[in-house]
Amino acid sequence: MTDTRSPAHDIARSRDLPLHDWQLSVENAVGRLTGHIRHAGRGAFEHLRKAWRLHGVDDEMSAFRAITAEEEAATAVILALQRQRYPGANRLNAWNHVHKMAFWPLIATINDFLFRSGIPAPRVSLSKRGRPRVELHLNIAALAGMDDGDTWASPDAPLNFGLRAGEADNAMVHRFEQELAELADRSGAGSILRYIQAEANQRNRLLYASQDGIPHVEFHDDMLRSRAKRVCVLLMLAIIVAQTPQHQIFVLQCLEAMLVALERIEGQLSGYPELSASGDRPLLTIRRKQGERGTISLTAPVDVGGIWQGGWDAERQIRATAARVTYGQTDL
Repeated sequence: MTDTRSPAHDIARSRDLPLHDWQLSVENAVGRLTGHIRHAGRGAFEHLRKAWRLHGVDDEMSAFRAITAEEEAATAVILALQRQRYPGANRLNAWNHVHKMAFWPLIATINDFLFRSGIPAPRVSLSKRGRPRVELHLNIAALAGMDDGDTWASPDAPLNFGLRAGEADNAMVHRFEQELAELADRSGAGSILRYIQAEANQRNRLLYASQDGIPHVEFHDDMLRSRAKRVCVLLMLAIIVAQTPQHQIFVLQCLEAMLVALERIEGQLSGYPELSASGDRPLLTIRRKQGERGTISLTAPVDVGGIWQGGWDAERQIRATAARVTYGQTDL
């Protein structure tokens, strides 16, 4: 939790939690899920709204509700992973605070990694009716470093691609270990172990007195808006996992990275997926080194739109079965 020591009511504020249109779309989609995943998602929004109303009245409980909202959203992700029988998902415990609070540090780390790598933001769309579905559209021309092109490819499932690091011809599955360590250093925690444990212990620090006295926090509304963003991103991930029984390659990759981090916290944790056996097929490969023009290789049908002067018939619309994106070492 970010403590900015700012009053809750510096300026006029709405009584209801202000959400962006995309966040309201996520809430609508959550209502079209089923079972415990749906209830966890709806509970997350309920906690967010109560946190907003409590801010300035009971700041400790406001912060507690906001943290609980994030944990409920993480619960939805865990339940979706387990419902789809992802390898290693059974090692996650939806009642374990450490497990639930480990999701956001990994997401933040991946976001920073992609940003620093110069990877262009994808287009994301969310269905408005029926069973919730997310689609991801990648600008493969920009990914390959092409200045003249607006060529988009959609994996058959939103996260059915892999991210590898190293020399382009010998790249290895990236586990984000260095980036997680950097995140811990920036926070002052010193290690990802202490960082995640501190995140998970926030609720207790808000509820119980310590040798220093009774809990007291002050924070700005931006903390609640930040938690709302976290909740919506996590719930989008839950939808992505829940929408298909197919084990998506990047989900496997991130799950492995998270389980490896948790292994260090809990002493032993095995059974995480081996990506070499995950069905990671090189159907779409993009190679790029800094300062050099990228190359695109299509070895199987990919759903592509736009103009690209290459070995592809622009008149044909063909569907992907998987995609893999590979980056050179110098892009990291």
